[in-house]
Amino acid sequence: MRFVLFLILISMVGVVFPQSQKISLNLEQAVKIALENNHDIKQARLDKAKAEEKVRQTFGESVLPSIEGTASYSRAIKRPAFFLETPLFSGTFPSGTNNTLVAGIQLDQPLATGAMFLATKISETYSELASLAQQYSESELVMKVKDSYYTYLLAQEYIKLAELQLKRAEENLKNTKSMYSVGRVSEYDQIRSNVQFQNSIPVLTEAKNQLALAENNLKILLGLDLNNELVINDHLTLHKVDLLKENEGIAKLNESNSLLKQSFTQTKLNELSTSYQYSQHYPELRAFGNWQMQSQENDDRSFTNWRFINSITIGLNLRVPIFKGFSIDSKYEQAKIDYDKSLEALAKTKKELHKDYENTILSIQKALDQIESYQSSVDETERGYQIALKRYSSGLSSQIEITDALLLASQAKYNYANSVYTYNVLLARLDLLLGKSMAEIIN
Repeated sequence: MRFVLFLILISMVGVVFPQSQKISLNLEQAVKIALENNHDIKQARLDKAKAEEKVRQTFGESVLPSIEGTASYSRAIKRPAFFLETPLFSGTFPSGTNNTLVAGIQLDQPLATGAMFLATKISETYSELASLAQQYSESELVMKVKDSYYTYLLAQEYIKLAELQLKRAEENLKNTKSMYSVGRVSEYDQIRSNVQFQNSIPVLTEAKNQLALAENNLKILLGLDLNNELVINDHLTLHKVDLLKENEGIAKLNESNSLLKQSFTQTKLNELSTSYQYSQHYPELRAFGNWQMQSQENDDRSFTNWRFINSITIGLNLRVPIFKGFSIDSKYEQAKIDYDKSLEALAKTKKELHKDYENTILSIQKALDQIESYQSSVDETERGYQIALKRYSSGLSSQIEITDALLLASQAKYNYANSVYTYNVLLARLDLLLGKSMAEIIN
């Protein structure tokens, strides 16, 4: 019995505290998971589906007929009366019946309206705008995933460098203590080597914290639970790509950038809205039809014997706007102002994107120069550190030289890793600016 209770308790704990799941990832898999699970992307797709339904709604309201059925029944608790006054007679008489039943069907069909097809075009353009917003959200998400993925790899590099620095500081401390015990170095050298070792411990702790933060941020972007464990067997590497010439890049941006397309489509939408408001000046012709069935009976006649009267009416309704307190003209002017504002926004967006493209290209070139310089520094500082070790072991230098050489070697490696990270992130930003397709970005 106790064993059964123990099993039940264990199963309940498993439900309350779900076991973490290990998920192996590379960059391509991370992008695909994010495009499938990211919460913001799911919302963007729902907005797109809603916009498509809006197109269907607008078409139905503007072009298709409206058919509506009605039915009503009323019971006279106390029937009304009418008065009759004559020279020969004066009195009241009951009016109406105890039961009244009315049912009918009304039809309304637009025939010719100024906004009959404009409304449909507006909703279609709105749907196109939602589609572009979804595309941009997906492209922007890919950039964010790459940034977060490279941040994770950079944090891994930080841990490796911090572990190397701690290991070297520990070896230096042991070596210095050994030399101090035989009187080859001063107590100051031992104190300095110990301080260097102690200072290296929190550096490693901070690097591990940065890795945990980067992992959690990546999980959120991928739409994964935080209790999952990511396994990324990848490392931060440099993959140089050939850049487009400036005029080719600008042309590609103007043609494919999703944000620019959104701004252009918004301008188109405002232009259609302006035409829609102006169309309210035009007459509107609608056809209507009405079928009605009614019956009025007292209680002395059974329902099966009620007498029903049918009536059918059809006709045309012409509405001609003449004056509505300047509201039509005011709405048109407001829509025209919104259109003019969207033209300004389009011009501003284009200039800002061109500026971002040029700045990104300059930053990429700067990152490449830094990578080349820091790569040379890594080799030189590593060589300098080895020389400093030999000089110290030979008694030709002090602990200060060892400490400086160790810091320079570590800093050079940090600078190189940061430059590679920056270069990769800038390439992801460039993909977004150039409006590359999902297939181009993933590959």
